This record gives sequence, C-alpha cells and structure tokens, in this order.
Amino acid sequence: MAGDRGMPNLKQTRKKANVNKLTAVAIAVIALATVTLGGAMFAKRLQDQHNQAKADSRAAPKEMGADTGHDFGVDADRLKREKAAAAEQASIAAAQSAASMPVPSGAPASAVAITSTGARGGAAAQPAPHVETVAERRLDGDVLLNNGGSGAPNDTRSSSGKGASLVPVVARGVTGGLDDRLTPSALASVKASFLPDLDYLLKRGIIIPCGQRTKIVTTYPGATSCIVTKDVYSADGQTLLIERGSEATGEQRTSLMQGQARIFVLWSRIDMPNGVTIPLDSPGSDSLGASGLNAYVDTHFWDRFGGAIMVSLIGDFGQAASNRSLGSGNNQIQFSNTSSAGRSLADDTLKNTIDIPPTAYSNQGSALNIFVARDVDFRSVYDLEHQQ
Repeated sequence: MAGDRGMPNLKQTRKKANVNKLTAVAIAVIALATVTLGGAMFAKRLQDQHNQAKADSRAAPKEMGADTGHDFGVDADRLKREKAAAAEQASIAAAQSAASMPVPSGAPASAVAITSTGARGGAAAQPAPHVETVAERRLDGDVLLNNGGSGAPNDTRSSSGKGASLVPVVARGVTGGLDDRLTPSALASVKASFLPDLDYLLKRGIIIPCGQRTKIVTTYPGATSCIVTKDVYSADGQTLLIERGSEATGEQRTSLMQGQARIFVLWSRIDMPNGVTIPLDSPGSDSLGASGLNAYVDTHFWDRFGGAIMVSLIGDFGQAASNRSLGSGNNQIQFSNTSSAGRSLADDTLKNTIDIPPTAYSNQGSALNIFVARDVDFRSVYDLEHQQ
C-alpha cells in the first residue's frame, strides 16, 4: 500500500518527471519553429535583394544607352539656321528672276519686295517661318552607326535635309558572306589565234619516248642523257621532226626529301644525227605521263637510327647492371653519371644522323618519256619540197 509507513510514494515522482519532459519537448519545438521562421525570413530577404539587384542591372544599360553624349539641341538649332538661310537665298533668287523678266503690255505693275539684310535695301518683310513637323524632325535627324570596334568609334552621319540620296551602308571586313558568293569573277577576255605551220610544228604536250642511257643517283646533282626510241612527227603527222636515235641531255638537280619516291629530271635539249639541235627545257615523266621518274629509294634507316639505338641499348644494359650490382651489406651501387653520359651520347648521335636524306636510284636502260612543255617551230631548220 502506498500509505504504509516506510514505503516511498513513486506516483508523485513519476508525474513530475513527465511534466519536465513535456516542458522540455515544448521548449525544443518552440525553439525549432523560431529558428525555422527566422531562416525563412532571412532567405526571403536575400531573394528580394537578389531580385532587386537583377532589376537594377537590367535597367542600368538602358539608362546608359539613352545618354549618347550628343547634344541634339545644338544640331536642331544649326538645322533651323541652315533652313532659314536656304529660304532667304531662294527668295532672293526668285525676286531677281522675276525682276529680270519683261512685263507684258497691259499688265498692272506690281511691286516686288526684295528681302535683304544689308544696308543697301534696308529692312524688308521677312517670310513666314516654316513650321517643322514631327515627321520632318525625325527624317532630318543624324544617323549614328556604331560598328563596335576598339579605339575611336566609327561614326557615320548622313547628310540632313530633304532630297538627300539614300546610300546603302556596306559592312567592311566581313569575308565569306552572301555578297561574296553572289559576286562573279571578273575574267579577262582572250582572243583565239592560229598556230604556226603545222608541217613544222612540234606541238606542246607531245610525248617523246626515250631510253635512259646513264644511271641516276640523287646523292649529288648531275647530268644525264637518254636515246629517243621512236620517230616523232609534226602536229599534222606528215613531217618527221625528230629521228629515232637522237640523244637528249638533261640534268638532275634536286635531292629527295623524306616521303618522296620519284626523281625530277629536266631535259634541256635534243641533238639529232643530222646536226639539228632542239632547245627543249621540258620535264621527264614515266610511261604513263606522271611527272618524275620511277626509282628505287634507300631511306638509310639503320644509318639514321642504328647508332642511336645501339647507344640506347648500351645505356639500358649498363643501367640494368648497375641496378643489380650490390656492394657490401645492403648498400646498392649506382652509376648515375655513366647513365647520364649514355643518354647525352644517344641524343648527340641521333641529332647527327636523323637528317640523312633518302637516296633514289634509277638504272640505265629504264624507259621514260619527255613531256614537251612548249611549242617548237622547225621552219628555221627544215624546208619541205613538193614531189611530183
């Protein structure tokens, strides 16, 4: 029993503990609500400030763009003065032309008032001022074109006044636009002409077959020759111009570069057995007409990279040996100076050998062609006779 002597009463203690818990929970809920409300108000204030800043930034360019720094009132006054002066000059010219015209007989004489500001005529009646409309003010204003370049602004002002011609403004510095595509090419006209006498003409583009007489090695520039293997006739196919067995001489002047596999030969002239020499100055071609002669190419791979590879291998073997060699105890012996010297030697060797050009070989007896690069007229050395 709770009321027995010597037994503690636990109900009151439990009630007090429950009340304390409820009070603590209520205080925590109130504090959390206060913090949440304060955070929401702070976030809303930040959002309002952000929106106000964005609105100010949007309005700022408009206000700045509205002020161009140009005084339009001065321009308006200047235009009014120019119009008044033009009207005054027009009235003076009209009065002078009217005074110079003869008056018809029987017509009543009319007084002509001449407007003048000088001391000769005195003050006269001034014409009524012209009232400018809104449309005229808009049309008479200056047009400012800003291309947006750096430095001084590129301003173009149109001439004011009525009757001013409208000139289209063309943007400069723009390439590849539609106007470039629509502009045709201006090509010079040419005139057709007649070739020389076809009986004596070795026409440009004719192929002269030839057999190589000397071997060609591109290590050094040198001369070469070939023998014409077929008779070559004139443009009309009637006259024998170059006999078979004639000797052509030329020169090979250029060395090959990496990636090239053909030899360029310039054939300078052809000497015929009858003593006629033909200045040719035409390039050599292969059997299909492609520029250059077919050749075997030696790229000198091992000459270019063999020394560097050998030095690199020696350095690698030395490094491996130095990593494996051990001294007394746990100390490791390293040959860093030797490895560095090996790498430097490999770099120097590669620099000295990497630029070795390839060498092309064309053996004697190879078939080639000579592409005639210009018209050759034989009238100065040949003369045809008509046979009965």
